[in-house]
Amino acid sequence: MKHDIRWVVREGEAHTVSDVLRLSGVPLSFVAEGRVFVGRTRVQSETMAVKVGDEVIVSAPSEGESVELEVIYSSRDFVAIHKPAGIATAPDHESASNTAWGILASQLGVSLNELHPSSRLDRNVSGVVTFSRTESGARCLATLREEGAYERRYVALAKGKVVAPHTLWDAPIGRAKNPRLRQANGKDAMFALTDVCVIARASDTLLLALRPRTGRTHQLRVHAAHAGVPLLGDRSYGGPRRHTLPSGGVITFDRVALHCARVRLRTTEGVPFDIRALVPQDMRGFWLALGGKDEFERACEEPWDRLVGSQS
Repeated sequence: MKHDIRWVVREGEAHTVSDVLRLSGVPLSFVAEGRVFVGRTRVQSETMAVKVGDEVIVSAPSEGESVELEVIYSSRDFVAIHKPAGIATAPDHESASNTAWGILASQLGVSLNELHPSSRLDRNVSGVVTFSRTESGARCLATLREEGAYERRYVALAKGKVVAPHTLWDAPIGRAKNPRLRQANGKDAMFALTDVCVIARASDTLLLALRPRTGRTHQLRVHAAHAGVPLLGDRSYGGPRRHTLPSGGVITFDRVALHCARVRLRTTEGVPFDIRALVPQDMRGFWLALGGKDEFERACEEPWDRLVGSQS
């Protein structure tokens, strides 16, 4: 069982995070492991000042087996992994050691501060996550984003029938009443664009290729739900978790049916490179059980213009 420690600073009790950790009997090493937060901010140094009323949270280690991440690209400036569903990319109030960021840092034998995720796949979404390892790598990724040259290709399974063969989802995305969720045309909505191509249909389920042009939180999930085709397994946005087959059998899907299959970037020297993560067997198996054909490779590999042209 996991038990987090929560400490509210009182008058004359502590001036820094290290004071709180000493009082609560927590090792200072928990800071380097990314386990310590002041409010929602992860602590970078034990010398961080605290004031009366601050809540210091220490996330305890979770029990269970360690996870070995698949490294699919590595260079001086970048490293990319295939993140499985069920693991957060970066910490919220959990220990960083239980996230893809922390696990990768441990595998590489580096500190958290030596890695910087360029995107943050949701916990129940799988696929490519790229990290910069150097300042030049971080600057390169920032420039690519500004230029619109950070290209990602997702595949998804969605519930619904009435969708054009290819379209553009352009609903602005803002905050929902639940602070953990987002909403089309929600509070403080920001411009968002997603290219969509329907690869195939099986029963009342769609196999989609998605190419986000912007990077809003939960963008693909919110856009799909707003378009009336919520992603399978996405309970937060109205996606079903089960499907009844014509035979009467029921199949279930307990993660969001969304996978980042491909990321195209340039090195700091301007050389293009392509990172791919195979679509997981759970998504393939669900689609095949619905009667679909295995068209994931085409959805992931075919150039976008040609993919869209074949659907016209």
